[in-house]
Amino acid sequence: MTSLDLVELNPALDERGRTAQLMVDLDASALGRRVFDRPTTRLL
Repeated sequence: MTSLDLVELNPALDERGRTAQLMVDLDASALGRRVFDRPTTRLL
């Protein structure tokens, strides 16, 4: 990976913080943390 683009999140539109948690997990995964070793949950 040569770059990572983070986007702005509108918390007023984020139902129960689902999108924010997904963004954190994806960013952490891109930086080397293993985040998909736990059962996945349905986001929508």
